[in-house]
Amino acid sequence: MCILLELTAADAAGLSLDAADYSLSGIGSRATSLWVDPSQQAAAAGTSVLATLVFEIPNRDIALVLDGPQGARLSLSTGHHTAS
Repeated sequence: MCILLELTAADAAGLSLDAADYSLSGIGSRATSLWVDPSQQAAAAGTSVLATLVFEIPNRDIALVLDGPQGARLSLSTGHHTAS
């Protein structure tokens, strides 16, 4: 599974993206990425970062959640954002 992740820095301090902070859950365990590009980058306030994360997942219908830093979670299935 290839995930294109785009984050926009809304905070005046900007943001730092570390791809190692992201994983997938919902597959019976937590999966870390097999490949990312870039692995780290920063964005000033009002700008965006874009990263590609590649995961290996089972070939079956499962509900997936992208888990991020500080408890952030994003549903990748038919549901919407999930609470931590």
